[in-house]
Amino acid sequence: MNARLLCALPTAVLAAAMAPCGARADAWHVGFATEAGSPSGYVQVRENRIDGTPLDLRGDLGVTRSNTVRIRATRGLGHRGQLHLWLSGTQLPGSATLRRTAYFNGATLAPGPVSSETGYTDYLRFQASYWYKLAGFGHGGRIWLSGGLTFVSLNFRMRAPVAAGSAGRETKEDFNTQELPVPLFGIHVTYPAGSGLTVFADFTGGHLPWTNSLRREGGMVQVTQTNRDADLGLRYRFARTWTAGLYVFDRRYMQNERSAEDGNYVHIDRDGIGLEFADRF
Repeated sequence: MNARLLCALPTAVLAAAMAPCGARADAWHVGFATEAGSPSGYVQVRENRIDGTPLDLRGDLGVTRSNTVRIRATRGLGHRGQLHLWLSGTQLPGSATLRRTAYFNGATLAPGPVSSETGYTDYLRFQASYWYKLAGFGHGGRIWLSGGLTFVSLNFRMRAPVAAGSAGRETKEDFNTQELPVPLFGIHVTYPAGSGLTVFADFTGGHLPWTNSLRREGGMVQVTQTNRDADLGLRYRFARTWTAGLYVFDRRYMQNERSAEDGNYVHIDRDGIGLEFADRF
């Protein structure tokens, strides 16, 4: 399937979901979540003819934890639909000792202390999706299908010693320059467990095949990207409009970009635990 058509499909679904419907829309549910995770993966940045060294997040940069804050808004659309919007920011702190000469974005990195400086506003993600209630089961269980788009803005920053005579001096790379919205599709299950308790499981995945990003850096820039999210947890209603949730998660973000000037690859896996609170307005 054509990549641009693949991107357009979730957009069309979302536009249809936001069209006026006969039933009165439910109130907005607005929530806040915080996540603590254990990241793994690597980052590699080429600049012209200087190939980048794959820098392992844990082994080379000492990034052994991630911190995420997320704002979520949900609104019912008719009897079977829901609009889901969320924005998150992730921090990737860490420090280590680089024990070998490495190359990053044209800079020659000398052995020595190195740290990740990627903060919450450097690693942002926005997602919009439409959920459709496919079926009910048991005593109040529901199965939902979803389609939408996600956009990741990553400006990977680190602090490292630059060797004398290095061709470059920059130790960061803005992966958001070539970013495109990625189509997502998911399945979601909720089941009441009694006494205000609900079990939920969410799985969402998306892939953008090699696509012309419509940007140029020494020639046409092509990009491919994969996103995957899985959540499993419990949600408890402790007041008339308030809920609290506890969940475990697994997330994956991979982007590969190439042009005559650049050849950049980032792969970040995170798994951990999250805590959320939400209210209905």
